[in-house]
Order: sequence, then C-alpha cells, then structure tokens
Amino acid sequence: SKATEQELTRARSATARYHDLAQAEDDGYVNFELYESGEGHHYIKFELLDGTFDPEHPEMLLYSPVPGENRLELAGVEYLIPIALSPSPPAGFTA
Repeated sequence: SKATEQELTRARSATARYHDLAQAEDDGYVNFELYESGEGHHYIKFELLDGTFDPEHPEMLLYSPVPGENRLELAGVEYLIPIALSPSPPAGFTA
C-alpha cells in the first residue's frame, strides 16, 4: 500500500547513516554478540526497547560481512517489542 511504502521510505532515510557501522556505534548501538547465518551480526540499542514501534528507530541493526573485505555492511533492521512491555503485538508497518 502507499502507506507502507511511505513508512519504508522513512525507515530507509532514517537508517541511511548506519551504512557506516561507526556511526551506529556512536549513536548507541552495541554488538549483541549474536551472529546468524543469513542475517549477520546483531547490533542493538537498548534504550529503544520501550514497547513502541517506530519505523525510524529500529531497535536492532543487522550487519553482514563483505566477501573478500575486512568490513561489515548494513543488511537489515529489526524492530523488537519485549513481550513484558507489550503482551499484545503493537501495530507495525501498515499492511
């Protein structure tokens, strides 16, 4: 839907600076010490774990190794809502 496209555009714009892992770390994202094949290294910003969904502020960033290079690239974002803070799933992206 048009609303979903607008939300995704906002999410991409807000996280564009995190293509630079150093910027993500400067903004408070820390290595969660979790690597999943097909997902990458997980970096979390604990202060965003507040029970709300905000497309412009993902709780977790995913970084994948660049083949043949000694660096990571932004591969995705995750939105986390702890069950204790929101026993019912909050609204997410518009369907």
